[in-house]
Amino acid sequence: MWGFHASPPCETYSEARYLPPPEGKDRPRPLRNWAHPWGLPGLDPREVRQLTTGNALFFIAVLMMVWTVCSGGCGTLEHPAGRSPAEGRFTVWYSAFLGRLGRRCECDQFTFNQGPLGQVSLKPTTFLLLRMPAFPRIIRSLSTFSGPFRSLQGQENGQWATSQAKEFPPALCKAIALSLQVFLLARPGVSMHSPLPWPANLPDCTWRPFDRYMLAGDFGGTVMGPDFWG
Repeated sequence: MWGFHASPPCETYSEARYLPPPEGKDRPRPLRNWAHPWGLPGLDPREVRQLTTGNALFFIAVLMMVWTVCSGGCGTLEHPAGRSPAEGRFTVWYSAFLGRLGRRCECDQFTFNQGPLGQVSLKPTTFLLLRMPAFPRIIRSLSTFSGPFRSLQGQENGQWATSQAKEFPPALCKAIALSLQVFLLARPGVSMHSPLPWPANLPDCTWRPFDRYMLAGDFGGTVMGPDFWG
């Protein structure tokens, strides 16, 4: 029995890319939108490398969550709350993959602010919870910090201010750990060191190298392709 947490990198999805640049300064341009969730056309090589990394890590996070669903474990997947598709922006929460996982009876979505947990800004974030029903209650009990909170627009010391909010505050890490503990203690006789079985209904091909351009062919039903955004 085990627990799993994933935080697919948000820099290629970031809402900050859509904000007006600070006066006299530049801001990284958007890399995705609703029509092009894999990446906008006409990007430079550096931006393509960013997208390739972001796409692959999101793909791995989804596979690990599916494996955890099938193996009977618990898990959390975190990503900024984002905006609605009506504004033309894309976030992983509107992908068909997370939509399907979210419809499972073992899964719930929970949105909250990291600020009261000790984050430097309010930072709205969303968690997909797999067999972690205690997590919202624990988050509320640990949300005791009342600020002040900072706006993370612009640059400071040559770095984007948003980088200061990348790390989870200690209280959020504690909430994840306590929720895992609740899950494990509810299952007497299960050792945390028990071998993890490979689910029979999850094809081995899911661990082949991920190729964002593989939109056709026999890939065991795991091709993301256009289905990435439903």
